[in-house]
Amino acid sequence: MLKTKAEQISLSVATASIISRSLLLDYMDEQTKKYNFEFRLGASNLVIEQGISFVKKYGFEELKKVAKISFKTTQKILESIESSKEN
Repeated sequence: MLKTKAEQISLSVATASIISRSLLLDYMDEQTKKYNFEFRLGASNLVIEQGISFVKKYGFEELKKVAKISFKTTQKILESIESSKEN
């Protein structure tokens, strides 16, 4: 059975959630140092603007290494870049 907010009723799920968040934050710190670029999480317009800046600085091939290419946010970044090339 699938439950929402399972962290509240299962110690193992809460533990896994804490560990995965910690690993994510550690990974984000590593990427920030590697690229000298402050990465934001989420799908806001600010994230899209940062993604555009990243692609302009490092290229699309590097974006593939740090972003989930199938996500809508990445598609918006690429569409924006293509649109600016056409204008």
